Amino acid sequence: MFTLTSSRTPSLSQDDEALDSIRARRNQLAGFWAGSLLGLQAEDLGRYAEDLHVVDHMVSGDSDVIARLLSDFAGAGLTISEADIQMALRRFHLQALKDTGCTE
Repeated sequence: MFTLTSSRTPSLSQDDEALDSIRARRNQLAGFWAGSLLGLQAEDLGRYAEDLHVVDHMVSGDSDVIARLLSDFAGAGLTISEADIQMALRRFHLQALKDTGCTE
């Protein structure tokens, strides 16, 4: 997956691309999961997943994604805890690693 430099280590930009690919896939999976719980379908579900990935770039870490999901769930009258969201994000991260063929 990585193109090796003369020192036989992946370049930083390749690492960044791999990490963004993993994170994008994780966010897509989380968006589909959350959107389904919110009753979204078809194109709306895809847009929600894309929007969640955009939200993830607001601040470093997962707090922006978690806050958005908590807000959206509460607005829809769903009771899903922060701990449940964190567990789901970890599960989606592991799936994203498999899907992209990357390792941490």
